[in-house]
Order: sequence, then structure tokens, then C-alpha cells
Amino acid sequence: QGSGGKGGGDGPRPSKTKPQKWRAKEKEALYGALEQFGQDWKKIAGAIGTRTAAQVRNYYFDNEEKITKQLEKVRAETAAAEEEAARRRKQPPAKRRKKKKKRPAAPEGQAAGRPAPAGGDGA
Repeated sequence: QGSGGKGGGDGPRPSKTKPQKWRAKEKEALYGALEQFGQDWKKIAGAIGTRTAAQVRNYYFDNEEKITKQLEKVRAETAAAEEEAARRRKQPPAKRRKKKKKRPAAPEGQAAGRPAPAGGDGA
């Protein structure tokens, strides 16, 4: 029973700060950084900017299954987008139709698009 020293305390040592929930922006940065840097926690922490390497590592291993599924989803979406872009590059551009020119309105008493009779008023 004494104070200080190593050994049996009353349970886990309290952390200095309250754990903060990871924001969506941080998670997105984590996914991109994992793709880029693998498990280099210092580089990933630098890319996120708001978490330490230890926080990144702990979050990863605490949520590994969920993160792996998300990364697979992101990879599939990226592959699909790349396939679509490649398909569009191979496809010839669509031919543009020329617009038909509108004919000017015919003078009164004359059918549109027909020349006027040569003899004047036809009498």
C-alpha cells in the first residue's frame, strides 16, 4: 500500500486527454494516405495533419476490418472510373449535326420557300 512506484495501482492509468472521435475528413485523408504510404504511420500522420503517428496506428488496428472494406470499395470505384475514362478515350467523338438554316419568312400571299411568279401578280 504506498504511494508511487511500480506495481499494482488501481487499474489503467488515465490518459492525459480525452479521446477525440475521428472526423470524416480525417478518415478520408487516412484512406488516401494508406494507399500512398502503406503503414508508414509518421507519413500518414503528416498527411492527416491532426493526428499523431500513435493515434493513426491505434485507430487503424482498432478498425482494421472496417478500413480494409472501405479501401476495397475505394479501389473498386477508382478502377471503374479509370475503365470508363479509357473507354471514352477509345471512342471516336460524336459527329455533330449541322443545323439547318432557317429560311426567311415569305412575303404575304406567297408560300414559304417558293419563288414568286415571274409575271408579277399573276393576272
